[in-house]
Amino acid sequence: MFLLGSAVSQIPLVAIFALFGVAYGAAMLASKRPIGRVVLGLMLPALVVGLSSAGAIGLITSLFLLAGSLWATAVTMLWPERSAGVDQPAPTLDGHRTQVYALLLASAASLALLLGYAFDFSHLGWAPAAVVLVMRPQPDLLTSRGVGRVLATSAGVLFAWLVVRYQPADLLLAVVIVGVVAAIVATRTSRWYVTSAGTGILVMLLIGLSAPDELSYALFERFGETLLGVALAYAFGVVVPFVLNQRAQDGT
Repeated sequence: MFLLGSAVSQIPLVAIFALFGVAYGAAMLASKRPIGRVVLGLMLPALVVGLSSAGAIGLITSLFLLAGSLWATAVTMLWPERSAGVDQPAPTLDGHRTQVYALLLASAASLALLLGYAFDFSHLGWAPAAVVLVMRPQPDLLTSRGVGRVLATSAGVLFAWLVVRYQPADLLLAVVIVGVVAAIVATRTSRWYVTSAGTGILVMLLIGLSAPDELSYALFERFGETLLGVALAYAFGVVVPFVLNQRAQDGT
């Protein structure tokens, strides 16, 4: 999906329609099949993140992701199997509410991408990624994830800026990166949405260490696009459903 996002990003109209279709289909599938939760929570975000890596960079990144996935799978084979804890079942929606949520999610993500093209964002996938990672059919969950993503992203980019500014030795930098990756894995099941702090640190470190002159712009862009994505998630996930419900009640 990352490679697909990279490929379609070259043609704005195709990318927008592709994102709309995949987001709508993922939300609908998540309400019917367990695999749908994987598509909605993993494959859809991979698609939108791929929008930021066009051409050869997208292909190279996809190969690295594939190699990393194979390596991670091989490493997990070293540990003995054990019974996994049973997650709480995801709240189910009726058919009409599922369709409304799927349509609103697809619309919000597509609008975020459209604005990225309109304002020539350097990283087209950051705002749509915030939408698809934050927007949920439950307003309370959407609120907690939205606030958590903004705060975590802010903390992440600030930490990355401090690291790049003080230019630590290679060994210390390696320790920092290993620590960040470990923290991401350790907190992925936390009820607090803090994973984006770690991913933000890694992305900003890659930019800051490879192109230091672009770091300041990338920091502001990351924060701004995160705010844009969260704002769209709130608008389409809270405001629009509220208005629709009010109109439905007035109609009855």
